Amino acid sequence: MSGLETLRHLIPEGVPVTTAWLREQGFSGALQQRYQTSGWLKSLGYGAVYRPETPLTWQRTLAGLQAQGFLLHVGGSTALYLQGLGHYLPLGALRVHVYLQDRPPKWLKQLSFENVVWKWHQRHLFDEPTIKVQRIKNLRHPETLASVSKRLGVTPFQFSD
Repeated sequence: MSGLETLRHLIPEGVPVTTAWLREQGFSGALQQRYQTSGWLKSLGYGAVYRPETPLTWQRTLAGLQAQGFLLHVGGSTALYLQGLGHYLPLGALRVHVYLQDRPPKWLKQLSFENVVWKWHQRHLFDEPTIKVQRIKNLRHPETLASVSKRLGVTPFQFSD
């Protein structure tokens, strides 16, 4: 399988991946740059790219980052709203409360979506100081979201393609 076919096989359209994750999959920095120049990948800032055939959504962004080993999850009123348990209808922009163990990368904080306001909360997901999450090699694997969610003990949100 060629490098481009492998890239298309590993990364769903419209899901951001870190350049470090791509290097782990065997894509050198020079090859990543060549794919960006040719339009197969688009930069989101230092350290992240995505396949631009499909627009980014905040749901795909967070699900993709979870699959790459980022310890983050949607919580608070956003989680209740996504489960149909919101108390109020959102007026204006949807506030997306994201809880994460570390600071969000700069490119992620600067990423904006129409009618979405990020609310970042640095928290530990569990009482343990650190938790190991195995990174997924193929983000298209059908069990990716389910396996990550099961390990973290959270309910996955199913979003449409």
